[in-house]
Amino acid sequence: MVLKVPARFITIEGGEGVGKSLFTGKLSDALSSLKVEHKTTREPGGTAIADYLRKIFHAPPEHEKLVMEAELCIICASRAQHVHHVVKPELARNSWVVCDRFSDSSRVYQGMIGGVQLDLLERINSMVTYGLQPDLTFVLDCDVATSLGRVKGRMTDSSEEASRYDKAQSEFHQKVRDGFLELARSFPDRMVIINAAQSVEQSVADAMMVIKDRFL
Repeated sequence: MVLKVPARFITIEGGEGVGKSLFTGKLSDALSSLKVEHKTTREPGGTAIADYLRKIFHAPPEHEKLVMEAELCIICASRAQHVHHVVKPELARNSWVVCDRFSDSSRVYQGMIGGVQLDLLERINSMVTYGLQPDLTFVLDCDVATSLGRVKGRMTDSSEEASRYDKAQSEFHQKVRDGFLELARSFPDRMVIINAAQSVEQSVADAMMVIKDRFL
């Protein structure tokens, strides 16, 4: 029997190599064990058009620099498709949605680091999300040395081509980490920091304690 509880929108955030994809999968398993109907998805991506835009975003042609304003537009175009065709319909039928990255990633990557004016970014993002905000955001956090070690392992072991962010220097990754921690301090009621240096099983257990306390 499916557990009948109000739909919730949960997002997973953090820098490269903190384990968002693995965490999302394990969190899905934990929700399934409680019979919570849900869908997992990711950004950029989630629909055919959004996945196509993801490829451009992660690996633009080497001979043409992707300027930050264009980068934001690609992300927001993908997000508009994703929210309209996946997230809102799932929530409307009372299914939870667990999403690997959402608006907070734009605030950090294109805003805090990229230099796009935050008021402009917020207006565009509000338009493409139809004002949708997550009910809860988990920020996976660990030191940069640990996350970069995981990135290197992923680049070696995975058949998936490394993104340009994977190849960035440690200074960039530290800025990303600092950006997410700053956001978490700004939105303490919504954003919960999870220690991603520990095992994924313990990270998910910590997250499920929060979910049970707030929603179940």
